[in-house]
Formats: sequence, structure tokens, C-alpha cells
Amino acid sequence: MLLLFSALLASVLIGSAYIITEKNARYYLSGYWNLKPTEREKVDLKGYLRHWKKCMWVAGLLIIITGAILNFTTESPWAILALLAMVLLSFPVLIITGRKYWKKV
Repeated sequence: MLLLFSALLASVLIGSAYIITEKNARYYLSGYWNLKPTEREKVDLKGYLRHWKKCMWVAGLLIIITGAILNFTTESPWAILALLAMVLLSFPVLIITGRKYWKKV
């Protein structure tokens, strides 16, 4: 069960890396969609999307690996919380490391 949950969670994260593109980023990226067109030009969107893709892949792979390890080492249903904590902690890391692509507007 834990392995299935981690695979599903990782596929959502890795899938989001490919769903969000330059064409639809203005609709899906929080903070980017409410910028004025002149302010959007100041954002390095290509660089940020490369960074987004890399972060989502790393988070997805870590969740798969951690889920597999927990699946074979514990039978506690509370192990799902460890996977959810990893997801929740990956987004502040993404925000902090991705700030260099969002120039002060």
C-alpha cells in the first residue's frame, strides 16, 4: 500500500514537471499569473521551468526511494506521513532556490 501511494505521489510531482510549460505557465504558476505583461518579461521563465522540472524530479525520486524503503522496513500506516512531510518540505526548498529567477519587479 505504501509503495503504491509513493508511486502515485511521485507520478503527480514528476507529471507536473511536464504539464507546466512556457505556454501555460501564466495560468498555472502561482505568483506569475497575476503579474502584468510588462512585469512577466522580467522573469526568466525558461530558467525557472528548468529549475522546477529538476526539483520535481528530485522530489519524486526521493519519494519513490523513501516509499520503497519504508514499505519493506515498517508496516505502520503512519509512514505515509513521512512521505507527505517530504512533499511539503520540497516546496519551500523550491521557493527559496528559485528566487534567483524572479527578479525584483
